[in-house]
Amino acid sequence: MTSIQTPIDPPSTPDLDPSHTDTGDHSDDPDASGTTTPKGTKRLGKRKIVIKKIEDERNRQVTFSKRKLGLFKKAYELSVLCSCDIGLIIFSPNHKLFQYTSTDMDKLLLKYTEYAEPHESKGNEEMAGIVRRHKK
Repeated sequence: MTSIQTPIDPPSTPDLDPSHTDTGDHSDDPDASGTTTPKGTKRLGKRKIVIKKIEDERNRQVTFSKRKLGLFKKAYELSVLCSCDIGLIIFSPNHKLFQYTSTDMDKLLLKYTEYAEPHESKGNEEMAGIVRRHKK
């Protein structure tokens, strides 16, 4: 298991080139050495990426796997910290089903289908707008 590390000093010039899509593979990137900490060790810094489809199939699959795990981890943490019921359903591009639930999925789906009150619901366009506004 790898630990999550936050860089001490953020990169001075983040890669904001809209033609660049970060695939997580920085083996050929001269800036992949990251930032230098006071002790002289190097760490990778967080990089801004353009959110668009990753064209390279291998990189897309690697990104899918890593982000799926990250999403499941966040769902677990939210469930434990806030004592809420969470259910995630993901179909991969290869039509494979992945699910995470903090409780019984069938009971959670029944609760969802019987819920008649107004509720918050967001799609991709709405989330893209929220993300754009949040960056400012």
